[in-house]
Amino acid sequence: MKTRNNKTKRNRKQRNNRPTSGIDRFVAAGRTDVVPYSSTKWLNYVDSTLVRNNAGSNYLVFYMRLNSAYDPDPLLLSGSLSGFSEWAAFYQYYRVEKVQISWGVVNKEAFPVKVGFLATAAPVPISGQLAAINTLENGEAQGPATVSQAGGQDRAMLIRTYDLAKIWGNTAQYRADDNWGAVTNTNPGFLVQGAFVAYASNNFVNGLDSDLRLRFQVKFYARKQLLS
Repeated sequence: MKTRNNKTKRNRKQRNNRPTSGIDRFVAAGRTDVVPYSSTKWLNYVDSTLVRNNAGSNYLVFYMRLNSAYDPDPLLLSGSLSGFSEWAAFYQYYRVEKVQISWGVVNKEAFPVKVGFLATAAPVPISGQLAAINTLENGEAQGPATVSQAGGQDRAMLIRTYDLAKIWGNTAQYRADDNWGAVTNTNPGFLVQGAFVAYASNNFVNGLDSDLRLRFQVKFYARKQLLS
């Protein structure tokens, strides 16, 4: 019994002394490099456009590059995610593996509006209300959610996490083909697009207050040679 208890205590002590994080394991292995050969990090992006509108039309749409951590917004040339450039200093390439979308909207109109979004690896040209409605019929769409007129239940929050390899439909190819990744100062050659749409029975006048947040799981790889 005493021998078994001593063995149990030794095993417990060994488990408690094991490195818990990736960096700890990296150091424990005797490595003296600044960073591992690859690193996977969650980075955040907050859209700076606070009002979305398409005055005079009964629909509105805007897009985001869901697999570009370098420049998510195709219109603003907004720059990379917070922390991206710091990690990019150590690696030559990146690939976005997952993205969590959180879109909060407040209706500023005097009539109800329906909102939603879609992640797709195929271009989604939306040029009218019917096209906006059809976009949200896809299986990977979130919504439509009905937002009441201003002063009623006039706000909604839509949240969804996408595994981008599954959006493409071939996980092995997504992770092996460099067109789905990119050099750390460019966008990927192939893009996963996020289409954000709203439509109503009347034409927009005031639009929507928009609070869009994207959380990217980014894998950095091909560590750079560090030179003095």
